[in-house]
Amino acid sequence: MKFILSFLIFFLISCCSFSQYVWEAQSSGATTILRDFSFLNVNEGYCVGSSGVVIKTDDGGLNWSDATHILPIAGIAQSEVLLGVEAKNFTELIVASNGGVIYTSLDGGVNWGISYIANDYFSRTTTSNNRVFVTMTNEVLYSDDMGVSWDSSIVTGVGGTVRGIHFSGNNGFAVGLSSGCSFSSDLGDTWTAITTIPISEDLRAVYTLSATEAILLGDNGSILKTNNAGANWTIVNSGTTADLLDIDFISNTDGFIGGVGGVLLETFDGGNTWSSNTNHSMTQSIFGIEMIADSVGFFCGSGGEVYRTPTGGGIADLKLVSYDGPDTVCAGVPFDFSFSFENLGPGYI
Repeated sequence: MKFILSFLIFFLISCCSFSQYVWEAQSSGATTILRDFSFLNVNEGYCVGSSGVVIKTDDGGLNWSDATHILPIAGIAQSEVLLGVEAKNFTELIVASNGGVIYTSLDGGVNWGISYIANDYFSRTTTSNNRVFVTMTNEVLYSDDMGVSWDSSIVTGVGGTVRGIHFSGNNGFAVGLSSGCSFSSDLGDTWTAITTIPISEDLRAVYTLSATEAILLGDNGSILKTNNAGANWTIVNSGTTADLLDIDFISNTDGFIGGVGGVLLETFDGGNTWSSNTNHSMTQSIFGIEMIADSVGFFCGSGGEVYRTPTGGGIADLKLVSYDGPDTVCAGVPFDFSFSFENLGPGYI
């Protein structure tokens, strides 16, 4: 019985190329719920959460230090649960709270100023083309000067709090309650309601892969994908009934979703299929995911927990350098052979 060794080589490479990312717990120093990240590169980043917590790292998450906590403002905010953060550099950043206040810092979080006050509930932040977005009820605030001034636009079709927003260039989606969804092609200046969503679940987050591709996620394990700017949607099997809370991609193919109860999903085909990643010990809800360059990523959630992909995740990209041996072998016939591989990726073999 003969077999071609090239099949064996293909099998070995396939197994390594699609191995799961591995995640390791970091010591954040926080004990409250952490909700969002903003990383500038693989080393420098911020994380925010409940009780006005702002922590930062300059060594890729090996160590986290407290910035000055943001306290509630008497008569304005009852609590400062920080739900979003956007950093321009390691000294200039914006954070938004559920108390209806947007804060800015020019010194890495040592001191804070009030940028905007609203009689509303801020939910999400994102950045595209140097414009910072902060979502609220049926509306999106945006600033082109890091919070010095703000404009706003009405988001039609969302039906309440805009829970998720994301852009690819000028094109972006916003999502909300009861499958509410809206599309913008002019960097959030105007919005058009999307009425083609085939489910009725509350939507919580969105990732816009390109001008026409986007992935929505929400309650009861809901995942939807469009390839034509929302004209049609495909329901994607998530394999879970957990509420899904956040999503991020590291490339056009590799992405992650976090959810209630420590649910972590991953895709290697642009979101067409998803599988469970259990290479972590998180058992509480994952509220924020941030994927960075070189396969480095973070997620955070309840209990102040932060996880990181050690030295760039778990994906190996193998190239066959050399093979020394026969072209074919037969069962029961001794033979000698050797393989030599080069790992082109940042992950593990």
